[in-house]
Amino acid sequence: MSDDPYLRILKALRDIVKHYDATLEPVRRAPGSRVDTSHEAPLPISVDVLDKRAQCRMRLASNCLMVITERDLHTEGVSGHDVPAMCDLLKRHADWLSGHEAVDVVVWELEASAKDLRGIAVPYRKDWQNLGTCPLEVDSKDGPVVCGGQVRAYPDKDPKCQSCGAEAVTTWWEERMFADPELRKLLTADELVTFIHAQFGRPVTQVAIRQWVARGIITKADTNDKGQTLYDKGAVAYALERRKILA
Repeated sequence: MSDDPYLRILKALRDIVKHYDATLEPVRRAPGSRVDTSHEAPLPISVDVLDKRAQCRMRLASNCLMVITERDLHTEGVSGHDVPAMCDLLKRHADWLSGHEAVDVVVWELEASAKDLRGIAVPYRKDWQNLGTCPLEVDSKDGPVVCGGQVRAYPDKDPKCQSCGAEAVTTWWEERMFADPELRKLLTADELVTFIHAQFGRPVTQVAIRQWVARGIITKADTNDKGQTLYDKGAVAYALERRKILA
């Protein structure tokens, strides 16, 4: 990021104009999500989003008022609800603002609102898929123990354990994750993610699994001694096939 306050002001204002209206649009879904728009009602706008939009307008209006008052530009009055017009005024006087004694506050306020709006309009999407728990044995001071690290699959890369560093193709991991006979019928949500990927060739998340449970598409089968919910993988596969969830 540039240290030049003039450039930082211009960039923040560009981001605000770019993302302000987009904060009222439905959140972008991850690639591959299947949405039946004729059956899903638009999500309501959260109070947090409305608060950040209002805060942005307030900050812009405050800085516009400072420019208009101190530069005697009363003929350039703009509406405190017209975000593009306020940003345009501040852009035209960005050079003057960059030399103002309150420039640090101006830059902080504009960048904070730009970041808030960008985070709402273009939320972060992780570029990896959790494949499951690493079943490999690793050395410890008490002897060999199961690694238990998270195996992540990245685009164009072989899945890799984030704990022990083991890296191999997806099928190799899946064969070892389900080598234990006790895991062949009842699976944790983490293991179910791996099973569905192997069975259907489609990545899913634990969030999707919770949604399927809430909607009655799949049901919980049991709980293990760690308190983790278990699912009957055969019943899950049948339910997903019957409803063409991943078709």
